[in-house]
Amino acid sequence: MKVKTKIIMPIRNGYLEPHFGRAEQFILYEIENGKVTDKTEIFNETSGAHKCSHGNGEHSESTRHHDDMAQFIKSNGADILVTCGIGPGAINNIKSQGIDVIRGIAPRKTDEIIYDFVDGKLKQDPEIKICRH
Repeated sequence: MKVKTKIIMPIRNGYLEPHFGRAEQFILYEIENGKVTDKTEIFNETSGAHKCSHGNGEHSESTRHHDDMAQFIKSNGADILVTCGIGPGAINNIKSQGIDVIRGIAPRKTDEIIYDFVDGKLKQDPEIKICRH
């Protein structure tokens, strides 16, 4: 891990949002030398545009939303996205911005997740399904 790392997570009421694309808020943690030094809640200006289409012809809107979300994450200086459910399109767009993606994390309080990350104990849940678009 770099000396200073920024980790962003989609949130709802202080918990990890189960569906990345529907997140209206994010939390950005700054970690320096293995310690959380800052955390900031950020409103997601791109939210509301996403429809979980799963094959009903709305993928062009979904693709545009993935681009917007990737830009939003990059513009906030994040190095890593930690999330629960996310589709391959969004993953590819985010990774193309040089941001690592950790997916399949069970929804719980984000402070618990970040401390598990710092301690090297963060585990993906293989039972969590990923979106198909």
